[in-house]
Formats: sequence, C-alpha cells, structure tokens
Amino acid sequence: MIVALALSLSAAASQGREAGGAKKTYVVLSATDNETRISLKVSELLLVVLPAQPGTGCTWRAIRSGKPLGTVEKLNFNQVQELMKAGALPSASEEGSPGSTERQVFRLSPVGKGNTTLELHYVCVWEPNKVAKKFRVTLQVS
Repeated sequence: MIVALALSLSAAASQGREAGGAKKTYVVLSATDNETRISLKVSELLLVVLPAQPGTGCTWRAIRSGKPLGTVEKLNFNQVQELMKAGALPSASEEGSPGSTERQVFRLSPVGKGNTTLELHYVCVWEPNKVAKKFRVTLQVS
C-alpha cells in the first residue's frame, strides 16, 4: 500500500533556476493528481512526484502512452536535490529512514504542442508483468 506523501504538491506551479541560471517554471503533480487533465505550456517542465518503497523491490516506470510530446525521465537523487535547492520541490525531511516511503520524481520536458497521456506503472521485481498501481494524467500542451 502506498502512503500519501506529507507534501501537498497537487498540480502546484513553482519556479526555480536550472544550472546556468535560467529561470524555469515547473508544474508539480503528486499521487492525488492521478486520472486528471493538466494544461502545460511548452516552456514549462512537468514534475511527477510519487511515493515508493524501492527497498522492497518496487519502483515506478514510465510507459509510452499516446503521442510523444517530449522526453520522460526518472530523476536520480542528485537531480532531485538540485530541484529542491532551486525551489522547484520542497524538501522531504522524513526520507532516508530505513524502510520509510521515499519519493520518485519523473520529469517531462515538452518539445511540441498537442495532447497526450503520461502513464506510470508501479511494479515489483518479483512480478515484473503485474502492475501494482497506475498513475495516469492527460496532458494538453500549448
């Protein structure tokens, strides 16, 4: 069972700076945004923050669904730390305790306009063909 993050990130927009100082606008989604429609500008970056327990062998994976409008990438620890320093993501003080729920972050950088579906599946290594949970949002990029 996935425990909801203590962070309130539901479709929040935040601003931060990327390396090099360029100001970026981020649209941040969480598990509560599952099965919703989101409007996004080509100039904005989408961050999806989902709770996970990777120590149990379970993780989120991006699934191609609909017309590709950009690259979806799973961010590593250092990339998440950079986003927190830039102010795009709040810090998660409860992370790091053994057995605790962590967050996995995916970033979509749109490269074109249109509509698509972003789908993420939560799968476990011992059942790679069974989807334990799904996260799906319909994106309208303008």
